[in-house]
Amino acid sequence: MNKKILGGVTLAIFSGLLFSAVIEFLPNNITRTSTSASAKTKVRYYQNIKNATYMVRNKKAVIYSNGKINHKTGAKLGAYGTYVTGYYASHVTINGKKSVYYKFKTDSGHTGWVWNGWLKKVSYKTPAKSGSNNTPKTPINASSDWNTDSNDDSFKFSNQAYVNEFVVKLNKERTKRNLQPVSVDAQLTQITNKRIKDITQNFTHYNSAGKPIFAEYAKQLGITTARAEVLAYSMPSTINVDTPTSKDAADNDVIEYIYYDGNSDWGHRDALLNPKYNIIGVTATYTHEDVYDATVLGVR
Repeated sequence: MNKKILGGVTLAIFSGLLFSAVIEFLPNNITRTSTSASAKTKVRYYQNIKNATYMVRNKKAVIYSNGKINHKTGAKLGAYGTYVTGYYASHVTINGKKSVYYKFKTDSGHTGWVWNGWLKKVSYKTPAKSGSNNTPKTPINASSDWNTDSNDDSFKFSNQAYVNEFVVKLNKERTKRNLQPVSVDAQLTQITNKRIKDITQNFTHYNSAGKPIFAEYAKQLGITTARAEVLAYSMPSTINVDTPTSKDAADNDVIEYIYYDGNSDWGHRDALLNPKYNIIGVTATYTHEDVYDATVLGVR
């Protein structure tokens, strides 16, 4: 943990596939900021799998350079064409959740690791012998638009579905601890609607003057109830289901905030479970392969 004083305000900054940050106004004008930037990944075991051809389901999927899933290559899966050959598997646990990544190779000789949910196994029928030896193989079980470009057709995002599930899941966690539930507040949602546009471009709590942006928006809008902001972005590919939904993404984010927040000194958990807070604003969006979430809590 690093501490610094900024304009008379004490900031506690913590560094830790969920990237998250929280800022909270505490008594005596203290502001706490916590940031968690890396996943806890553990390889459970590697597995030889039979060579098979897979169709790329998400051309923007992130490629990792090793089976530990701790280094991105910078390339996207679609850069290597529509099909790859999978031949090895890494069974990992990421932030307490089990997942499987396949090692693949391409006709051009490139290799990498990608979440198996972004690959769809396909079968082929053999080209007719009378034809040229170069006659391309035809996929049997691929969809009719198998060669078209799509932005992750396996994940369809709905902000409303995400928000509804986020609040339901959070309130279940609060109820377990005998805390009053939070209710969605239209004014706080005005703030998160503005913040979500900011964080997809610049993931930070602060403006160039070093002031909390959510607090500045609250002031501009005449809102006096906002107390804390929690931000995050995460990849749906880290969710351990075959076809993740907006509801799955919300469930996953709440669980990560509350149960896997040690690298952030539990700042996100403490804000979401603060017994004084009774209203919430949540807005989420899906862009660049990540689900972004802006949450503001407050007191009515």
